Amino acid sequence: MKKFLLTLLAAAALLTALPVYAAPKGAAAASEPEALTVGMPNPYVAYETLPEMKAVLGFDPLFVPRSAGYECTKMYIIGGTIADIRFTGIKDNARSTCGVRSGRIDIAGMDDISGYYSVPWEDVHISQTDLHLAQLDYDSFVANWTHGKYAFAFNANAISSDRFREILTQLVQTTERNYKD
Repeated sequence: MKKFLLTLLAAAALLTALPVYAAPKGAAAASEPEALTVGMPNPYVAYETLPEMKAVLGFDPLFVPRSAGYECTKMYIIGGTIADIRFTGIKDNARSTCGVRSGRIDIAGMDDISGYYSVPWEDVHISQTDLHLAQLDYDSFVANWTHGKYAFAFNANAISSDRFREILTQLVQTTERNYKD
């Protein structure tokens, strides 16, 4: 057994002393396959302005008004059909974040675009609209609703229930005024 181990060690020592052959430049590149994409492409595409988003979507995405105490931090279109706009609190609670989604039901192919599918939804009525509301944590909430041919969702974290419903009411009333069939 000792002889076998010594033979292996000697062979390893000899292999490390051999010169390494380097392929000429370009030779390896020609034989290597092109980079493969693993998984699915990212469906989120970032945008800088609402007019850019409108040009892609064909409608104005729903937006949390600055008077609600939030500043827009990111704007995406998901899969070319759903606007996903994210906000951070600028007064009261700077840890608070929220997001609003909007899309056309006929194009998005669904009326619940919230992204939350296994939560216990409560049916509520705000203004003239029936919607679904869920509490995700003690200070996190989500709602989804439709108006005409449009679907909407609003979620927020680090927010009181009353404040969430106040902003949600503003958003629902905006959809009732601005999103016609």
